[in-house]
Amino acid sequence: MGGFLGFLVILFGICAACWSNVDADADTFFLRQFCNGGQFNAFDFVTPAATTSILENVIVETPKANLLNYYTDNTAAALHAHGLCTVSLSFDECADCMMSALHQLLEKCSNEHIGAQIQLRDCRLRYETYPFRDDY
Repeated sequence: MGGFLGFLVILFGICAACWSNVDADADTFFLRQFCNGGQFNAFDFVTPAATTSILENVIVETPKANLLNYYTDNTAAALHAHGLCTVSLSFDECADCMMSALHQLLEKCSNEHIGAQIQLRDCRLRYETYPFRDDY
């Protein structure tokens, strides 16, 4: 009987942990970022405004995407971007996480770098001037 009671205690603890995470917010704790050393100059056809535009697109589309994983490119501006949220997040949680990632990315790297990426606990955001894939 002690073994069965112990099993119930463990099961209850696991279920309580699951239930407590149902309404949890996205974890936007900063893990790491990389800012490409290159910056846009006056002769580039890629501009900080184009960078901001493609990042805003990723922020809007990632929460709607299959598996919360969205990749896009703007070939006219030679920009490529990727957004990814932890699949357990709701639409709103993913949107909040992506917005936090954008704010933190621009705070740490600015939109004048030719590439940058940021990893938070529950989401990530990346843009570059060359095609890439973050398939994971």
